[in-house]
Formats: sequence, structure tokens, C-alpha cells
Amino acid sequence: MKLKGKVTLITGAGAGNGRAMALGFSQEGAHLVLADIDLQAVQRVADEIGDREGQRVLPLRANVTSKQDVKLMVEQAVNAFGRIDILINNAGIRKFSTIVEMSEEEWDEHLDIDLKGPFLCTQAVAPVMIKQKQGKIINITSGAAELPLHAEAHYCAAKAGLKMLTQVAALELAPHNIHVNAIGPGIVEDTGMFKDIEANPERMEQLRNIIPLNRFCNPMRDLVPVAVFLASSDTDYMTGQSVYLEGGLFLVR
Repeated sequence: MKLKGKVTLITGAGAGNGRAMALGFSQEGAHLVLADIDLQAVQRVADEIGDREGQRVLPLRANVTSKQDVKLMVEQAVNAFGRIDILINNAGIRKFSTIVEMSEEEWDEHLDIDLKGPFLCTQAVAPVMIKQKQGKIINITSGAAELPLHAEAHYCAAKAGLKMLTQVAALELAPHNIHVNAIGPGIVEDTGMFKDIEANPERMEQLRNIIPLNRFCNPMRDLVPVAVFLASSDTDYMTGQSVYLEGGLFLVR
């Protein structure tokens, strides 16, 4: 097990990518702090993981856009485990609206959750990792950090900002042996964001056909192994990088 005994804090852990990474990291022996704005959802994930010998799971409610919530989340994690080895900034939303039609509230919501959230979590966890003289931070960005998408200016801007936040955090935290990297999935199955695509079989087939590997990203099969890799000692000389899981879509964009 690559992550045995490592305390891992995952935001947005109640569903989709967060749930998948919680299950995958548990299989690798990690202790888990699972945070989500929906406590019932994250409790269900904790129950799904169940009891594993020598492992602990702590479900928490936290709004990543609230500095007070994030501070309390980190304090609860440290009180329970004494340390935080890995932070996965996964919480995010994705809605659709053109620039002309987009409300200020829609813009702010995306920037708050998808960019401010990772900033606040990194800011709160960094002092813990600095004291430990080690840590791994993984930001879940998106192919949208590189590829402009119609009716997604707010989402693309937030994810592009998160890519740069990854690089700046990597630069600033490198002297403390803290590695900061990002994963940018393409179109991911089994997530709330995927439901709109799934409801339109014609659109679904169209999107699949433009992906060279001719399938969508599967959280357990594709995302989890890369996240485990970035969280492990295998990447102790890797920082500030964004790894994209888009099935070759960038090759034909």
C-alpha cells in the first residue's frame, strides 16, 4: 500500500471524483478526513468505506468558500490525527451560461468554489505541512484550464486560475518539502456534472467520438491511480505540474 498511515484531507468528498478518491486512497491504506458541504453525503461515503484495520475515517461538514469553516476543518483534522500529509482540493461546481447571459452571482459562485476554495484550504493546511517539513497538495483542475469552452467562461477562468495557483504554491512551498501538483480531467463519468451529458445520448456519442481514446474518463480507473501517484513518494521530485486526463482530446482540439 503506497499511502499506509498517511492522513489525507479530501474536499468535495461526498460524490463523484471525491468519493472515488476516498475509496481509492482507503484501499492504499490512508487515514481519511472527508469534507463536504453535504454532511449526509460524506457520511455515506465514510459508511461505504467502513472499518479497515488500523485505518480511520473522519467525515466533516465544511464550506470551502468560508475561511472560518476551512480553519475549523483543518483544526478538527489535526486534533483527530495530529497531522495532515495530503490535501486534495477537489470541491467544485460546473454550470453553463454565456458571457452575455451570465449573472454576477453565477460568476462569483464559480470563482468562490473552484478557485477561492482551493486557495483557502491550501492557506490553512500549509502551516501544518511546513511544521511537518513535508506534504503533498493535489488540485483538481480540468481540461478547461487549457481549452476554452462555450458557455463556461466562469468555469474555464477558475480552472485556469487554479493551474497558476498550483504553480505559485509549488514555488513558495518547495523549500519546505511540500509538493503541489494538479490533475486536469476531461469529461468524467459518474459525476453530477456528467448527468446533463448522459441525458442526451446524441450529444454523448458526439463527444465520445471526438476523443481519440473513444471513451470518457472513469474516476476509479483513470483518476484515482494518478492521484495516488502524485500523493506518494514516487513524485518526491515533481512539483508545480498539471497532469491532464483527457483521452487525447488536446491532440485534436
